[in-house]
Amino acid sequence: GVPTLGNQECNVKIGWWKISDKSELVFFLADLLFFPEYLSQRLRAHFVETYNLPSSQIIFAGTHTHSAPGLGFLPWESEHKDYQDKVFEKIKTALPELVKSTKEVKVEQVTVSLPPISVNRRKKLINWRNGLKKRALMMPDQNGPVNNRMKLIRFVSEAKTDWFATYGSHPVFNRNEEISSDYPGLLSQFMIERFDLGEVFCFQGYGGDVRPDYRGKSGLKAFLKSLYQGKEFADYSKEQLEDFCSRISEKMKGEVLDWRPISPTDLEEKESFFEIRSVTGQTSKRLRLRTITVAKELRFFLANTELFSDYEKMLPGEFFPIGCCQGNIGYLPTSKELPWGGYEVVQAALNNGMDSPISNESVKEVEKWFGGLSD
Repeated sequence: GVPTLGNQECNVKIGWWKISDKSELVFFLADLLFFPEYLSQRLRAHFVETYNLPSSQIIFAGTHTHSAPGLGFLPWESEHKDYQDKVFEKIKTALPELVKSTKEVKVEQVTVSLPPISVNRRKKLINWRNGLKKRALMMPDQNGPVNNRMKLIRFVSEAKTDWFATYGSHPVFNRNEEISSDYPGLLSQFMIERFDLGEVFCFQGYGGDVRPDYRGKSGLKAFLKSLYQGKEFADYSKEQLEDFCSRISEKMKGEVLDWRPISPTDLEEKESFFEIRSVTGQTSKRLRLRTITVAKELRFFLANTELFSDYEKMLPGEFFPIGCCQGNIGYLPTSKELPWGGYEVVQAALNNGMDSPISNESVKEVEKWFGGLSD
């Protein structure tokens, strides 16, 4: 009875790694638009009570898969807590076996430069007829900011090797209701098969203004659709999704990955909160930015929002970005993108319960905080 945007159910991957004698990390990655706050609260309480694991060592994230259950992403949608309770019970049942298999692992990381397989989806236009008016359309802009780096982490034990991957590219929903938004799941399968891995967790990086560069079909119909929808919306298929994932995995397979070991320290968590206010100041959202330091070379950076790709470019190199964490508040544009408007700036803010777009002052405050991360 849970309404979905397509036809995919909720799948959850759980990883529990012992980084050192004093440090453990548990990751929940759900094929949802974001990880629901209600479900994360239940799981967090269960871990603290049953396994005596501090909540600071638990990370919840969603792949932002657009064909999965909504579960209250928009203010008028139901959270379907009964459904979330069922998911919780299934996870709770699976945890004892996972605990038995938890062993200390070596942690290594690498960054891979990918081919240009993503495209900025905000096309900038200026209307001069009625004075200077800026506007961004949801159409491909090859000159827009795109981060084509994929960051990888591997956890190596005697039994198996698991990988993390984070890549900034927004999954999309095919209007034909095929499961074409689930490139994180398909990419995981490709990597497992081609690298003979135990498991792969593909996290959603910061790509609130970026889409996978799906290759639209040729022909007049596809061309006309691309004019008003953008080429990545025009009749893409499962085969084109596979092509997108194949180009990523083949690039990685063909490279000699220079894995760098990390030297774990005691885990250190820091949280920062911001009131993201509307232009009128009458409504707001609470932004939560969280860092978990595993070593000086590796720090997880978590955000309960869809950050634009420029934010990812602001992060120092030791950060592993994870977006769409619990309680997602929607898009967070940069100050230079606000004047251009468009779906991510205007309509999405209204859809998420704001009475007007996000204020420039709120965004500037966040950008200043990002600027201080390298100090």
